[in-house]
Amino acid sequence: MIGPVTVGDTIRFSKLPVRITEVLISTPIFKTCIGKDPENRALFIKQFNLINNEEAFRREVKAYQLIGSHPKIVTMLDYTEGSHNWGAILFEHCADCDLRDFITEKEINEDKVMVLLSDLILALHHIHQKNLSHRNLKPENIIVTVDLKFKLANFQSSISEEEVNGLYGPDLSEDIEANTPVDYRSPEQLDLIPGYPVGIQVDMWGLGCLLYELLYKEHPFGQNLQDQLRGNFKTENKHMKAWWRGLFTRLFEVNPRERATSLEIITLIHDKKANKNQDEAAEESSKSSGLSSIFMKSSNSWVKAVTADNDHIPDTGYLNKLIEKAWKKPFKISKFYKSLMNRSIDKGIVAMKALYVLHKYFMFGPRQVLMAEDQINQFLECVQHSWESPNKSKKDKQTDYFRDLIKEYSSILKEKHRLHIETRTLGNWTDNEINELPQIEALLTYWRKLIRTTESFFSMKGDLSRFWAIISALLLEEQERLDLLTKQSLKQVLPSDKIADLSSIYNQNQQSTLSLITVFRQNNPAILLPQFSVLQQNKNRGSIVDVLKNRRLTQPIYNERRVSNEKINTGEARFSNREEFKSPAEAKSATLGHGTECSSEAEPYTTCTSQTILQTPETPKSINGKPLSKSAKKADPWASFQESPWIIHSNELTREEEIGSGSSCTVYKGLYRYTPVAIKVMRNSSIPGAMENEFNREITTMMRLRHPNLVLFMGACIESQFSIVTEFCAGGSLFKLLYEDREVKLSWKQRIKIAKDVAYGMAYLHGNNPPIIYRDLKSLNLLLAEPVTSPSDNVLIKIADFGISKFIEDEHMTGLMGTCHWMAPEVLASQPYSLEADVYSFGVVLWEILSRETPYRGVNPATIPYKVLQLGERPDITKIPQTTPVELRDLITTCWSSNQKDRPSFSKILEILNTLTF
Repeated sequence: MIGPVTVGDTIRFSKLPVRITEVLISTPIFKTCIGKDPENRALFIKQFNLINNEEAFRREVKAYQLIGSHPKIVTMLDYTEGSHNWGAILFEHCADCDLRDFITEKEINEDKVMVLLSDLILALHHIHQKNLSHRNLKPENIIVTVDLKFKLANFQSSISEEEVNGLYGPDLSEDIEANTPVDYRSPEQLDLIPGYPVGIQVDMWGLGCLLYELLYKEHPFGQNLQDQLRGNFKTENKHMKAWWRGLFTRLFEVNPRERATSLEIITLIHDKKANKNQDEAAEESSKSSGLSSIFMKSSNSWVKAVTADNDHIPDTGYLNKLIEKAWKKPFKISKFYKSLMNRSIDKGIVAMKALYVLHKYFMFGPRQVLMAEDQINQFLECVQHSWESPNKSKKDKQTDYFRDLIKEYSSILKEKHRLHIETRTLGNWTDNEINELPQIEALLTYWRKLIRTTESFFSMKGDLSRFWAIISALLLEEQERLDLLTKQSLKQVLPSDKIADLSSIYNQNQQSTLSLITVFRQNNPAILLPQFSVLQQNKNRGSIVDVLKNRRLTQPIYNERRVSNEKINTGEARFSNREEFKSPAEAKSATLGHGTECSSEAEPYTTCTSQTILQTPETPKSINGKPLSKSAKKADPWASFQESPWIIHSNELTREEEIGSGSSCTVYKGLYRYTPVAIKVMRNSSIPGAMENEFNREITTMMRLRHPNLVLFMGACIESQFSIVTEFCAGGSLFKLLYEDREVKLSWKQRIKIAKDVAYGMAYLHGNNPPIIYRDLKSLNLLLAEPVTSPSDNVLIKIADFGISKFIEDEHMTGLMGTCHWMAPEVLASQPYSLEADVYSFGVVLWEILSRETPYRGVNPATIPYKVLQLGERPDITKIPQTTPVELRDLITTCWSSNQKDRPSFSKILEILNTLTF
């Protein structure tokens, strides 16, 4: 039956019949009921009279189809409509009651409101990622489950951004009138303000209204529409905690473009929970500034937050904001220094925090942060003068505790600034070569002072030990950067007695830094240091490898800020602007001289192994007497190697020089039957089965692939060490050609050939049965068969490193792989993705080929996911030459479209590229 139902009637959905056991609400146009399926499970049914209420029915069905399943949203199981002008939607039955009934019968306290916020914001984040807004967050539309959790329901008022963009003037006003209660409407809904989009951010305003009513039992604006238009929520006599005041300030932001997003609120909730034991002190700090700094948006408020007079370490998020603003708006740098000058530096902890913040600002900001010489010198001299007198009375009780350390740290920063001005280097010691002996000597002297200052911080104990540790970590990172710079500088200067003396000092400094790092890791096992070059010992030559090894940046921004009980990641705030995210030297090492990237065993999201495609009925229990681990036995990586063509014996290989090394492998140039090859030697892992899985993943992919634009797999050795042997590409990586070999001019013909080679290789991978997602397409993994030194040279590109490629057996997959600069939005968001993710990465690679710039140059890698997902940012299209054909420009922007369905296939990409002639 599909007409209006009563108790005892049965509605036959496509999946199962449901017998009505109770009618909850009954009106001429709408009914809600409880029913039972054949297994006597309770289900919830909504009936719509389609004559009067068809639009609501269609909207709700469409919304649930788009949303899919989510633990914080009531699940739609089925729907049906019949000939009697009634439609029905079947839902899970999870409700004890709705929120309106709950608060009528029971008191809801602040802790329960926080639970509601935590549940509801996850639901909103999910639907907003689908570009869908709920538009009616009244308590009646929030379900309270039997275990006192909360779920979002009732999507008959929902609308997609595409639909709302198709409404104008009276039609839009009428739609808002019908679907959003007036007291929950945002300013853009009330007044249709030009330039203020009526999109998903209306839900954030509605969320603020809901939370305010639950906490303070009244509407935030009363009946005053002018206050509602201006976001002036009531605060008098509310005893409002700073955290909630700040939250409402962000949710009731008038401009929807500036209003808090769901992701921002998720991060704030996580931080609040992580710092639960510090709330009381944070409250005192926030009161002094009038508003919780968590939610403030000005440089002055961020400076106050990171230099607060308490024992908490400066918040990485606000440091990032200050540094990011310096890159985006260098004309506001002077305001940062003015704010710093206004802090109470006669208080020890404030002065120390201010120096640390300045140090970070120098290290990761743009060149302009060093140019404000008068302000910098004035601030540092003020600090030194304030703390130079041993008898001077201070406002805190820790005068002696801080005095010497503050004087030493400020002196270090003063010298650092002077050296950067003299050497014309950036604050992270890059962007210029040093080839004058006096400057090299000055750098080595400064390095020695850094070592002594680090030792001073090592000796500090007490309640601030964690703060001393993060300052020490920053000082150690600066030493590592000086190690790279001075090493390169010494190599460029002609040999002499003076060089020999300086080299000796360099070696002493390096050994001292190495010792400090060892001690630091012993004393601070919870703090993760960057991977320092001084620790990468070359065992064969007894020397230090010149450059840092490549590290993938795959973690979403809201995980970058995570603080666990076991590990504190101090690398989260690192702005790797050299000015690019990797220096050419690092990139050279990152590609291991052959485009092979060895991923870290401990990295997140790198344990997803490809399905074994080729198997034999029985898996061997051991290889060469070595028992297989349990994880290795699950798949058979050796079955296809039982035939001799794939087996390479170790005595057939000759290793020559090492061309790269990573945490899971070492790559050598070598010979196989007199043919130059690359030999990737796997390292044993502390994780059971990890090495076997990586080996299996790569060989099961490569052994079935044959294409001129893929690096040729020649075989594998499974004797004493697992090794993968491929052809050797003498030209190095495309990344090296584009950024390190800038003196090599590329013709348009060469650029198009590079793009076509990549597209041909990718079209082949996607055309496999089953298709193969490469998942890590970037210039670092694209190799040149032969060196390119002039615009007339032939170009042949080969795709390398199949360690994380995957055969697609299912339609979609999830899990982060690759480097975030090239990642598609759906990958960054850990959503299901498919072949289109590779197309997005190709768009970024094509942009690189044309612009010869690194993607998101000068942007903190930790912020890239937020910028791509929430702000819709892409690499700057204006960086490509003005002479670029419009077809190429359009191809780039189409490839990196947010909508996966809009991205072209590689066959279509080749059609476009093949029409271009130069």
